[in-house]
Amino acid sequence: MRRKERTWVLVEDQTTMTEELAAQARALFKVEIRETPRLMLIMNKVRESAQNSLFYGGETLVTRARASIQNKNGLGIICGENYQKALDLAVIDAAYDQLSDSVKAQWDTLILQHKELILKELKHQQYLIDQTKVSFEVMEVEE
Repeated sequence: MRRKERTWVLVEDQTTMTEELAAQARALFKVEIRETPRLMLIMNKVRESAQNSLFYGGETLVTRARASIQNKNGLGIICGENYQKALDLAVIDAAYDQLSDSVKAQWDTLILQHKELILKELKHQQYLIDQTKVSFEVMEVEE
């Protein structure tokens, strides 16, 4: 599983999966905390379409943490103030490449199951939003 996809699922998931995977990683490996979770402001780059130029459109408050397992660094960044989840993300990131193939397959299966649940919920939310849209083609025009 690719890192980007795995991280997206872990960030979006509202269950305790991230905590459970981080606890498993802590049980399997010796985890070094390189940077304790802390709040940061990051600048958001935006591309202006008319002139195709970049500018900074604002700032976002994030929580960032770094962890290390057997000299493999892991990074955890999440929007808002969530110290524990940022640290858990960093631990999972550092541990993932160190896992045995069987444990990695278990993690991938679990993450893919949660991805399907998240996508189903997003699809349902989109369906609810679509129900509120007005179709102007079927509206009658008064003269």
